[in-house]
Amino acid sequence: LAYAMATGAARAGELDEARAQCDLARKLDPSHLRAAWLDAWLVARQDTPARGAEALRRWLARARDSVFVEPARVAEAELDLAILALSAGEDDEAATLLAKVDAWKVDLARLQAARATLHEAVDDPQSALVAARAAAVADPVDLLPLVQQAILLEGPLAEPAKAEQAWRAIHERSDASRELLDVLRALRARVRWERLEAQRLERERKSG
Repeated sequence: LAYAMATGAARAGELDEARAQCDLARKLDPSHLRAAWLDAWLVARQDTPARGAEALRRWLARARDSVFVEPARVAEAELDLAILALSAGEDDEAATLLAKVDAWKVDLARLQAARATLHEAVDDPQSALVAARAAAVADPVDLLPLVQQAILLEGPLAEPAKAEQAWRAIHERSDASRELLDVLRALRARVRWERLEAQRLERERKSG
């Protein structure tokens, strides 16, 4: 019961309640692998990346060969660990983990967005753009892959016209939202789009 309540609280975004119920579930049954997974998941989202990665590694060491854990849950944990490695700048570990992740068992948009981040980190912007576009196709609602594309087009790929279009599209999609994160994305996109537009108009004025 405690594990079920912890899972429900986590899905609702009530992470403190999820933590309390998860701790109770693990106290009642220390061998409960699903509760141990939820504990690692919570640490990865509430604590430092290093502690989150440590918790996920411990859980994966127990879960990979267990018949009681779904392969999809193992794959998602490996993807979480790769994302934490990326956030810590551990690109080699992230690359090793991402190469092992079964794309059929995880959220494809998350996987492709992580691949895009890795490719950008190792100075392969063209592969990063391909992965970001794949992430956008996998989840048309998520703005992160669009932001990744805009940054790549404006920066390392040096395609200002396409970057201007990308930032404008992000602004138009996020501006209608009342979520604070989307408001900030809309503001950022507007600043970038207007800056690129001004640069383009200046170039056109000088060439005309």
